[in-house]
Amino acid sequence: MRIGTAIVRAIVTAIGITALVGVVPIVSATASPAASAAPSMASVQAITAPPSWSGTWRTVAGSSHVHIKMILSEKGSSVKGTYKFCKGTITGTVRNNGSVLRGKWSQAKPRPCGGTGEPTYGSFVFRMSANGKKFSGYYTWGTTKTPKNPWSGTRVSGSGAAG
Repeated sequence: MRIGTAIVRAIVTAIGITALVGVVPIVSATASPAASAAPSMASVQAITAPPSWSGTWRTVAGSSHVHIKMILSEKGSSVKGTYKFCKGTITGTVRNNGSVLRGKWSQAKPRPCGGTGEPTYGSFVFRMSANGKKFSGYYTWGTTKTPKNPWSGTRVSGSGAAG
């Protein structure tokens, strides 16, 4: 028996619940055929579903402290989205069991929405909180790796659970 399974069984027994919300039971490969038909707690391992990036986020990028609405849609390991500020778009790839989103951003208008000088594209890395309600990370301008400017967000709608 794995230590994780023993801990889950002890918690379930101690609090007397019969179902775990947001937890997917996985039958152990070592379970007997009879146990496969009706698995016991000894043959079940709990795995939490990875978070989803899909939904509406209230974000803050750089030192502006301006809240920017961003809408993301996740399909498989790909995420696409838009944000209203300067007609921005982002595309990225989910990594680390859904907790990291890495990709590129671009804006249809130069910063700050009509200005000149700075590139209107770059890269970003976001890390989602364990509960799927917040992310923090950074973005860069153009092809530079520095400076890393802060970009964070709070989920406004959508589920943190993968669908």
